[in-house]
Amino acid sequence: MVTPVHDLDLPAVDFEGLERQEAVAALDAARKQHWLARGMFGYVVTNYDDVVAILRDRRFHSAFALLPEMSGLPPDDPFLAQRRQSILSMEGPEHSRLRRLVASAFTPKSADRLRPFMRTVVGGLVDQFVADGRCEFVHDVCEPYPIPIICELLGAPKEDWKLFSQWATDIFRIFNGDLVNDKALIQAASEELEAYVQAMIEERRKSPAPDLLSDMIRPRRRGTGCRPTSWS
Repeated sequence: MVTPVHDLDLPAVDFEGLERQEAVAALDAARKQHWLARGMFGYVVTNYDDVVAILRDRRFHSAFALLPEMSGLPPDDPFLAQRRQSILSMEGPEHSRLRRLVASAFTPKSADRLRPFMRTVVGGLVDQFVADGRCEFVHDVCEPYPIPIICELLGAPKEDWKLFSQWATDIFRIFNGDLVNDKALIQAASEELEAYVQAMIEERRKSPAPDLLSDMIRPRRRGTGCRPTSWS
């Protein structure tokens, strides 16, 4: 006889409002009780080996596409109808097709081209805290680090980094568990980001550059059917 997961006596974890060390402590406490815990959006796998096994098992699929519904939006909400499909929620052949289109931008050779810039960005972030000799590494270095790298990869100028940072902050409100109240900000940021990227695409069609957008445009010119999708 199989017991449904919903009927299991599992520990619960809630990371909302917790500092990193507090969240780690909460996860450790849950792990001592069971390899699975109840979370805000579903279930949390508490052991590393189990996480790896599940990620490698093709029977499991990403629930990212279900976040809006899980957040309490009714099926007929306009937000759901206006969503663009994201590579994060794609499965199977469609996901593989998009992965192949961008794969060349993430090879070791392509990454080496960005390493000097990466070092400059990390150095600038760390330099702010040298005098104090300490910082909250995740908040002060890890969180602000990706946006400049993504912008450099896409070919967006430095003066627009703050725009991308604000768009990312608003778009990732989808993970806040309060989509009913946050959806207007998420939608506005998504539309602004899409308009910005579409303008960049038109420019790259006229003047290709050594960046990710130009790499994605070239396959379409060769007839492989590349079409716009969500950047999140």
